[in-house]
Amino acid sequence: MIDSFVQAGYVVVAPDYEGLGEPSGEEIHPFLHLKSAAYSITDAVVATKNWLGNKVSNKWVVVGASQGGHAALGAAQYAARANMDYKGAVALAPANNLEMIESLSDLAVANNKDVQAQINSYMVLDTLTAYMAAGMKSAYPTEPVYSIVFKSPTDKIAEKAEGKNQCLISMAFNFRTPMRTYARNNEGSLVGYPRKNEGYTQHPIVRQFLDKDLPPTTDAY
Repeated sequence: MIDSFVQAGYVVVAPDYEGLGEPSGEEIHPFLHLKSAAYSITDAVVATKNWLGNKVSNKWVVVGASQGGHAALGAAQYAARANMDYKGAVALAPANNLEMIESLSDLAVANNKDVQAQINSYMVLDTLTAYMAAGMKSAYPTEPVYSIVFKSPTDKIAEKAEGKNQCLISMAFNFRTPMRTYARNNEGSLVGYPRKNEGYTQHPIVRQFLDKDLPPTTDAY
């Protein structure tokens, strides 16, 4: 996609998202935090225009997929702060209703009787939730976010999402090992395994994130 844009004569800017790839591992990347992602994009657009000057036009669009789709919707919401000629956003499979996605995914996995298939799915779902919790932790550094979302001792695994810049699959392996051990010791079943707390999405901090830090599902732009 990027090559196609460049060949067509467009300038392509990859934003430096807050905390992502930070070498010390001490700064938390606010995963799926709408304002943070939006500011990263709009700041990058302005910086590029200032650098290239009259070599480029004042027009810009934003394109993203998945996490980037979420960021693209955020940029659309905050486009005015760039004070340039914003033309629109293309958001492919944006993560803009995590509560519904998580609920439907968990239900589908629970109905799968193959425990190994369950583990393979849960380890990815729990990794994404852990990244989300890390994003909340960046906004509420004094709150026990991981124990709000996850049961013990899984909350300690989720903490590894904080500031380590691990790729999804590497982080997912941290969740897989204890689930495998539990299933072996529980007649091949994950029933009773301590994953997420029931009703955690109704906690005030989580509710704030879901209601205000994610883009709406309606035509808001």
